[in-house]
Amino acid sequence: MLADSTGIILRRINATSGRKMLSIFTQKYGKISAGTSISEKSSKGKATLSLNRFTYGRYEIYRSRDFYNVNSGEVVKSFFRIGENPDKYFAASFVLELTDKALPEELPQPKLLNELVDFLETLEDRSKGFITLVIAYEIKLLDALGMLPNLDECVVCGTKPDDKHRLRYFSVEDGGMVCDECIKNMEKETVHNSKAKVKPRLIFSPKFDIVSIIKYFSKRPISAFGNIMLDFETEEELYKIFREYISYHMDVGTLKSELYPSIV
Repeated sequence: MLADSTGIILRRINATSGRKMLSIFTQKYGKISAGTSISEKSSKGKATLSLNRFTYGRYEIYRSRDFYNVNSGEVVKSFFRIGENPDKYFAASFVLELTDKALPEELPQPKLLNELVDFLETLEDRSKGFITLVIAYEIKLLDALGMLPNLDECVVCGTKPDDKHRLRYFSVEDGGMVCDECIKNMEKETVHNSKAKVKPRLIFSPKFDIVSIIKYFSKRPISAFGNIMLDFETEEELYKIFREYISYHMDVGTLKSELYPSIV
C-alpha cells in the first residue's frame, strides 16, 4: 500500500548496497522504521535532501505487512541554519534522539510532530536560551505520552497543597511533588536504608516554583516560546530534573548528544 505523509528523519544509518535504514516520525503512522534506496547517484538524487537532519519532508511510503520503504521524498522545510551553531546543533540532536528513543513504533502523534517542527523552527531563529526550548519540548513529549509528573497533590499521601501543606519537593522515583510531612518520613527512612545499604530516593528541592513553570509550559505551544527564556540557574536545574525523570520512567538510557558540553 502506498501513502504520502509528512515527517522528520530522527535517525539514518547507511546499510549495504546503498540502502539506508531510517527512523521517521511521520504524521500518518507515527514513528516508523523504514528502508530506502534513495541516493545521490540515483535518478531521484534531489530526494536525498529530504533525508538530511533537521529537515521536514514529504515522503511516499510503501507499507507492507512487515516493513516500510520510502520510495521518494521532497523537502517541505529545511532548518539547515541549526547546523551553523554548535549549541543549536547539539540541542536539536538531543531532541531528535530523545524522540526516537521515547516514542513507541506506529503510534500516531500528529500534535507532537507539529510541536517538533515548531521546536526546530523556533530554535533556528533563536540566539540564546536553547535549553529552555529543550525543556518545553520534553514537557510536550511527556504530555503526549501521558507521563507528566503529578503536580496537584503529594504523590505519596495524596495531600493537596494549602497554607499548612506545601509541595516543595520533587521526587523522581514517585513521579511528582511531595509534601513536607512525607519528606520528613522519607528522611527517617533514608537513615534506616543507609544502614541496610538501600539506595535512597532521588529528590530535588528546587528554589523556583516548578509547578507553575511546568503548567505554564504545558499549556502553551512551542511556537509561543520565541521570547520566553528561563534564567540560567532555573534552566540548569529543571533540565537535570527532567533528565532524571525521563531516564527513570521512560528507560531511554544515556543519549549520545548529552556527551557534548553544550548540553547542561
